[in-house]
Amino acid sequence: MKRILVPTDFTDTAENGLDVAADLAEELNAEILLLNVIYPVRGTTFTAMGDINKMPRGEADRFMVELVRTNKVRLQEEIKNYEDRNITITPHIDFENKTHGLNHFVKENEVDFIVIGTKGSKSLTEYLFGSHTENIIKASDCPVISIKEPTKDFKPKNIVFAVDIQKEEYYGIDDLQEFAEEFNSQVHFLYVMDDGVDNNEAVSKLQNLADSNHFKNYTINTLENSNVENTIKKFARRKEADMLAVVSEGKKGIKELIFGSVTNDIINNMHEPVLVMSKEK
Repeated sequence: MKRILVPTDFTDTAENGLDVAADLAEELNAEILLLNVIYPVRGTTFTAMGDINKMPRGEADRFMVELVRTNKVRLQEEIKNYEDRNITITPHIDFENKTHGLNHFVKENEVDFIVIGTKGSKSLTEYLFGSHTENIIKASDCPVISIKEPTKDFKPKNIVFAVDIQKEEYYGIDDLQEFAEEFNSQVHFLYVMDDGVDNNEAVSKLQNLADSNHFKNYTINTLENSNVENTIKKFARRKEADMLAVVSEGKKGIKELIFGSVTNDIINNMHEPVLVMSKEK
């Protein structure tokens, strides 16, 4: 875990993500790549009255040059806020288009983790799949930590790992194992039974999952309740969880996971950071 990507649009929400990334970087001796993505002008702009004007190519170019200059200054101002921390933050500006986006940046720069600030379902949707950073989740071998609330001194000691044992394959669990080992976190494997699965079978599957991925500090938990979301949230509160972890099935599964009826509500309503793991193997 040597490189952490933090996308920023210079909002307080994005700063929440950078604060957590700074804590991670300090603990892991990792570098932060602070990335601002700029969307090239396509020859149109809006007047103050909302009417669309055609922007001459030269004017569009001048606008882009000034935007890049301004955002470079803003990145440096963001970095100055962390000068007293023992971390390295490297500013980056990239340009989004159909063939060269965040997925390309993640792979080209060998990013290990992405940390993003989010306000809830609308901003998370826009951040992950909207016009701003629609390719972020397509970096399928890179886990994403979403931060909803300002979080100081982030050193997770209790992580609730919500598992669906009905899945035949799991991706990215090795990332959780490595993360937990780095922070000496206890991982609480949890399966909420709402489908008539035998408890002994559920415990056995969770145990096999923990053993096969070499977890050392963990607990195995099963609960029976038809309200999966509330059960997970109550369990997380009882364990005083610092973070919730969920895993996807790859590029297709990640979208279904985030926008599924249960996990979507968890991400939106959990105050704690949520680690989404996705790895296409």
